Amino acid sequence: MGLKTGTKTETCITVIGSLNYDLVTYTSVFPKVGETIESNDFEPHIGGKGLNESISISKLLTKSDDGKDNYGNENVSLRLIGCVADDTFGKEILGYLKTFNLNYEYVKIFKNNNVKGDEIIKYKTPVAVILVEDNIGENRILFYPGTNNYLKFDNEYLNELFLNGNGKSKKNLIVIQNEIPDFINVINWADSNRKNEDYENGYNNYQVCYNPSPFKEINDLKFWKKIDLLIMNEIESINLFNLIITIDSNLSEDHKQELINQFNQNEANGNDKLKLCDYKKLSNFLFDYINNSEGSLSCLIVTLGSVGSIINFIDNEKKQLFLKSMSLAREKIVDTTGAGDTFFGAIISQITLNENFQNNKKLNTSDYKKLARSIGKHARSRRSSKPSWLGRLCSIQNFRTRRIDECPLHHLRQSYSGTISLQR
Repeated sequence: MGLKTGTKTETCITVIGSLNYDLVTYTSVFPKVGETIESNDFEPHIGGKGLNESISISKLLTKSDDGKDNYGNENVSLRLIGCVADDTFGKEILGYLKTFNLNYEYVKIFKNNNVKGDEIIKYKTPVAVILVEDNIGENRILFYPGTNNYLKFDNEYLNELFLNGNGKSKKNLIVIQNEIPDFINVINWADSNRKNEDYENGYNNYQVCYNPSPFKEINDLKFWKKIDLLIMNEIESINLFNLIITIDSNLSEDHKQELINQFNQNEANGNDKLKLCDYKKLSNFLFDYINNSEGSLSCLIVTLGSVGSIINFIDNEKKQLFLKSMSLAREKIVDTTGAGDTFFGAIISQITLNENFQNNKKLNTSDYKKLARSIGKHARSRRSSKPSWLGRLCSIQNFRTRRIDECPLHHLRQSYSGTISLQR
């Protein structure tokens, strides 16, 4: 049995993002310009940030045969919003979604041979061409958006998705990234509809969970104050910092230079990489900056590759945690593709389950084992025939699940006994 497919539940999780067909080539070395080399392997995968995140959430919240999910919460629904073309790749993606416990009825299918004026439109499902360097598992990705460019999230469509009988939930978590063109419209709509007449009746408390990837320069800094949960990697955090100090006219030049100097002290020693202490200061700055002047960011997570993750959040007062990654031998790292998406999905499942923690219902060892098994048995250490992250989750956050003490939520619980939740 699966998650509820309807949305009239206590909590509705809506993932809005791309559904891609990934063409993955494994090689020992990347070719130079004009060079042709023989690769080590090739695999087609089904992916995209929206699809990866929704499946990660589904696997972590899937109900057992008795109709309850692994944590006793019967009032969670999950749906995926995106699009594909009516082509071979699109049909395979839709067939794959049928095997998971999520509602994908809002995945729009663009039919080919549509006529627009004198032009015949040939729609194509989004495709990612991925090169993976075998010896270190790192990747390079070339993304073609395809039908994503034609999916428009105007107010009429968003009202249909959330207000017209489709999203009557007490809490709506909107999970979104930058792979669709209209992500700004979605976040603006959610912010403007947080407290409508449905909210007064106990419904439709919208909470925005946002991963700004691929990073885009959004010059309206008020946009960032509309986010509830913000998760980004170290590069994206630096990009956001640079954006702030570049366009915020309220910061004096002396203050900007002071901020820059805080994070550039290593350059004097010939080291252009920030240290962990620098990223902690950077995370604190971003969290405070976004929350100043009517911002309501409840949680900021900055992932630092194999180092770990920094979490800034509010639990009565502002707090910061550093979660160190579990070690994994470099030769066992096969592919990092989709690792961040999977981590994001795991965080969303944690936020959803916090209702249990607020009621002092602690997860026991059996719960951790179920979670561990649902994430994947051999994270990052083998390839998978379906989305590449399913069999070897989270290179970045080191989701190793062979032993219970390697479960990420176990480490979170060991590090902090309170509640990390969204405040609005």
